[in-house]
Formats: sequence, structure tokens, C-alpha cells
Amino acid sequence: MTAPTRPPTSRVAVGRRALVVMAKAPREGRSKTRLAGALSAGEVVRLSECMLRDTIDLARSLDGVHVAVMCPSEDVAVLARMLPGTRIVGQDGEGLAAALTSVFRRFLGTGFSRVVAIDADSPHLPASAVEQAFESLDRNDLVVGPTEDGGYYLVGASAAHRGLFDGALGTSRALDALCASARSRGLTLALGRAWYDVDVPADLRRLAADLLSAPSCAPRTTALLATWRGPEGRLAAADGPGPRDSRRPWAWAAGAVLCAARASSSCSSPSRARPTCSRWRSSRGERTPARGPSQRSLSSPSSGGSRSRSPRPTRGPTCHDTCGTRAPCVRA
Repeated sequence: MTAPTRPPTSRVAVGRRALVVMAKAPREGRSKTRLAGALSAGEVVRLSECMLRDTIDLARSLDGVHVAVMCPSEDVAVLARMLPGTRIVGQDGEGLAAALTSVFRRFLGTGFSRVVAIDADSPHLPASAVEQAFESLDRNDLVVGPTEDGGYYLVGASAAHRGLFDGALGTSRALDALCASARSRGLTLALGRAWYDVDVPADLRRLAADLLSAPSCAPRTTALLATWRGPEGRLAAADGPGPRDSRRPWAWAAGAVLCAARASSSCSSPSRARPTCSRWRSSRGERTPARGPSQRSLSSPSSGGSRSRSPRPTRGPTCHDTCGTRAPCVRA
């Protein structure tokens, strides 16, 4: 399915659903700062841009959803140039709590009945996880997608609640703080699919390994990571000490990476159809396999396999369980 450049107005009116990506303009010293020890400032910026563009494509793959970006007010002009055709909204106030409060106040106050906010740190997130979040709002006041480090990559609501996000944002207690805040207001809360976002080098290596099995889920990010693989690649350098083969879980699947690199040669290239990834089909009602286990994380404070012919890398469920293909996937 080829992502449209802009959801038609009629779809917004019918669906009354808004999906808002929380983002900052990719800039040196402001984007993914915890990756600075493993990547150069320029590489961090390129990675942030690729992940953001892939996340926008994810959002656009859903039917009946109005897609927008919420960002600091000083980033509106930059992101408008970077993402033409996408609505860019500047937040009120500073910080992530102010941004999340702005999302629900702005969009729920302008005709949308259900609003979900996601970070730009999980470009490989299946569209089915977002669809399930919207469906949960039919039965609950809030829905939260938890991350493995105690934060969350997604939050949705059908009404705005002042002060809901005040608390331990950016720490390992962010999810607990939000749940406690919801309980104190008597709100019902559903937990969505557990996932991980990209905050530190270990997360990036895990993403690289996962994208080998399903490169079409985040083609721009996959293409960029492909240029960092190899004996002198940036990911190899960031792996730290250890046996040579155990630090390159992606080497055995170089063909899949190169294929993705050809399909999406740069961050600025237009999106194309992604036939092997189930998330691009899920919004049309086709069967979407469940997947196991985030540029701007909603809350988080914050492993590769081995490469040798015998034994093979440690693998989890087949990629049919993750992104719709039959290839095995490498797990951290």
C-alpha cells in the first residue's frame, strides 16, 4: 500500500480519529542525545529524520485517521518544510507534559472523538497496535502502550484531563506515574501492546536486528542502518567488546538489508509500497499477525545475536509472527 501524501478531508470527518506524532526537528545536540557516544552528531540527526519519516508513513497507512505532528513551537517551520502535506502543530508551553496536554486539548476540542499520540522512536511499530489502541478507547477512558523500560510509546484518550501527565516523565517510573494519575481521577485505562523504543545504542542494535527480518516496516531507517553495517560500520563500532561474530547479528541477512536500501535510497525519497510488511495491509482489514515486544519518546528514561554458519543466530518467532513474512527474525 502506497502511503498518501495527505489523508483526504472526508476521511477525517468520517473517522473522527486523530493520530499525532510527538516530535522535535532533527538538530544536532537536540535529537537522540543518548546515542551521542555511539554516533556522530550528524549521524544522530540523519537517524532521527529517517525514523520520523518512517513513523509518518506508519501513521498514514491507517484508514480514517487524521495525521498530525505536535512539536515545540520553534520547530514548526522546520518540520513543515521537512514534511510537506502533514499538519504541524506547535505545542503550548515547554516540555513533554505540556506537549501531551496540548495534543488532547487541541484535537479533542476541534471535533475529534478519539486521539492517540505516539512517539517517533518506534518506526517499526505495527499499524495493528495503533488500531487496537483506537478500539480500546471505545471501552476505556485511556489507553497506554508500555515500553520495556517503564515508559510508554503511545497514549490515547477520548477526553482531555488537566494535569494527567504531570509526574515522572522521562524516568523508569513514567508508566506507573500515569497509571496512578488515571486511578486518582477515576479513569479506566487499558494497556496496549508492549514494545520498545530507540533511546540508547543497545536499542538501536536491537532495531537493526529486527529490521533484517522485516526491512519494509521502516525502509528509510533500514536503508540508513545498512550503510552503518560492515567491518568498519558505525553499528559495529558501537557494539563494544566481544567476539567479532557475536557483534554482527545482521551480517547473515545482508541481502535483505541491501534490498531495502535499494527500495529506499535516502531519507528524503518518497515512500513506496511495502508488500512484505503486514502493517501496510492491516488497515484494510486483512489478517495482521501479532508481534511481540521508540525521535521523541513519550516517557522512557531509556542485545544482538551471533553470526556464524553453525550455530545460526538465536531466533525468536518467525517473522510471520512479527511483520507478515516467513523469514525468521533475530532477537536481542
